[in-house]
Amino acid sequence: MIFITALYWFVLALLFALLEIENEGKYGWAEKSQTWYRTKNHYPKLIARFIGEKPLTGYHIFVFLVAFAISHAHFFMGVEWSLTNELIALSIYFAWTPLWDYLWFIFNPNYESKKFKRSTVWWYSKSIWFFDLMPLGHVIQWFLSIFLSFMTYLITSQISVFYSHLLFTIYLTILTVFAYIFISPIYKKWYKNMRKYDDRDKANIFHV
Repeated sequence: MIFITALYWFVLALLFALLEIENEGKYGWAEKSQTWYRTKNHYPKLIARFIGEKPLTGYHIFVFLVAFAISHAHFFMGVEWSLTNELIALSIYFAWTPLWDYLWFIFNPNYESKKFKRSTVWWYSKSIWFFDLMPLGHVIQWFLSIFLSFMTYLITSQISVFYSHLLFTIYLTILTVFAYIFISPIYKKWYKNMRKYDDRDKANIFHV
């Protein structure tokens, strides 16, 4: 059951990543999207630190609200809200959102994992990096995810939820490695093939 749960959240993270790849291409962090952009001088410093000194955009406000809503959807499908269940929901949220971001890089033909570096990703150039492997914010979110799941033990005196979450994160890691080796090459090939020609000129697009 834990594997199925991890698989669901992994697929969801992958779908979010692929959706953004199809929309953004190589222009990450909504660089060329039709959304408003604000630098850290035009929004609270606390938010700037939370998002790693990246620009604040209308797109990212709404997409993260959607992600947060999805992680709480089960409370509107019959699952009773409790502090323990809220901690579980938050622990999942903080585990899969950085995963979705990382999948964007390993599936995007314009970047790939070897280009996931501070010097090649402008929107992470001002962020603190963990041994030059990944943004520190990603690591903090995963540790926060594990800590929140441990909090359930302090509340209920049952360690099973914490152990289950550890296994959940291990499964996410395994699925990421599997996707990188076996699935991303297939997507990248399809991505390039689908861009050999474009039918926009035949779609009768017009504006008034």
